[in-house]
Amino acid sequence: MGVRFKRDYDEIVQELVEALGRIDNFYEFVDLSDEEWNSLSQENQERCLEALSIDVFYGLGGVSSFPVGKGQVSYDQDYNVIRVTSGDNVVSVIKLD
Repeated sequence: MGVRFKRDYDEIVQELVEALGRIDNFYEFVDLSDEEWNSLSQENQERCLEALSIDVFYGLGGVSSFPVGKGQVSYDQDYNVIRVTSGDNVVSVIKLD
């Protein structure tokens, strides 16, 4: 399948970082507990969130949707966007073109 994008990759990843950071318990996606996440330094949290965003981007190339923490990330191929939700709320719609 693959995720099609025309925008700058680094900008997309940065938007994913911001969006994923708004999902409740997003760090559970990488098997971190609340205590483990909070024990990380700010710098390490940022690095972890960036790595998570990169993994999510490439993961969407194989499956169109999957859970992250208490949210969901999905790739809408028809509109060429990534949708990020937390619970019932849309956190972000990231345009890829």
